[in-house]
Amino acid sequence: MSSRCRNIIAQQKSGTPYYRLCESYRLNGQVRHRTIIDLGKLDELATDEQKKLLGNRIEEIIKHGAGLLIKESADEQVEKLAMHYYELIKRKRRYDVKANGAEWETVNMSYMKNSDAR
Repeated sequence: MSSRCRNIIAQQKSGTPYYRLCESYRLNGQVRHRTIIDLGKLDELATDEQKKLLGNRIEEIIKHGAGLLIKESADEQVEKLAMHYYELIKRKRRYDVKANGAEWETVNMSYMKNSDAR
């Protein structure tokens, strides 16, 4: 089962869009969505572009850690909200977050055989 984060889904609730961050995954050949966290109305962000940047930034923080340099020019509000939601995700254990965002593994090369190399 492979998964991918960063789908911000807007649902209409009484005429107002309500946002949630979801991940897509396949189960028995069908695409499913799992809600990672509810983002609410996101009234703080004025444009759809800022909302997309928020989803991208949360995914970057989850995958690479908070110290990662920002490629896109995100404003202060987006960065502040991304850190807030990342802390909520981590506290509620809604997504597998590695310690310090690290995905590195130490390998002893003397034990590695040629058949093990990719």
